[in-house]
Amino acid sequence: RDEETGSFNKGILERANGGSIVLSNIDALDEKFQKRLYQIIQELSDYDLDVRIMATTSKNLSKYVGAGRFYRALYTYFSGSQIVLVPLRERGADIEMLANHFANNWATANNVAPANFSEEAKNKISSFYWAHNVAELKSVIENTVANVTDGIIDINAIELGERKAEAESTDSNDDGLKLMSLKEAEKLLIKKALIHTSENRTQAAKILGV
Repeated sequence: RDEETGSFNKGILERANGGSIVLSNIDALDEKFQKRLYQIIQELSDYDLDVRIMATTSKNLSKYVGAGRFYRALYTYFSGSQIVLVPLRERGADIEMLANHFANNWATANNVAPANFSEEAKNKISSFYWAHNVAELKSVIENTVANVTDGIIDINAIELGERKAEAESTDSNDDGLKLMSLKEAEKLLIKKALIHTSENRTQAAKILGV
């Protein structure tokens, strides 16, 4: 309710009537709100509203459903019409195009001449993992261009974080399984369960059956 007029404010769905709502990172919604959201969606037909509801996620929701971390009915609703975007690291041509776009936009916004990428610099950004996709690329390019003074973006001008990866074991058998003690295996399973559940100990315990 508005404090000045006393009238009730329109909710998000009412304000979006005739348009769309995007729920970003829907996997982050808590369990109660997931169920409530599904209930709201099912009740939309009872109101004079025309709203398209879309959701985004970078997670594998089907695995979340299997682990009891995402409401199955809500997943079924959104999975009926989904668009899967290929990670940026698998779109080499797009990386260079977007890098030029972000560099030129920064130059225009700051009234400076556009900078050009050297071939070595292009190869560096094209081979990077880009775990956070376009947002990470944009941040890196803008920070890089801000520190360029000669109009050339070379390989040394681009600072990229190192992607941490577990080294492959050399003491594995023909099936690719590393031989380890039961205690080591237990620690590894716990670690993987915590990573899979984003450090949610309750969900990790549920997956491990403890």
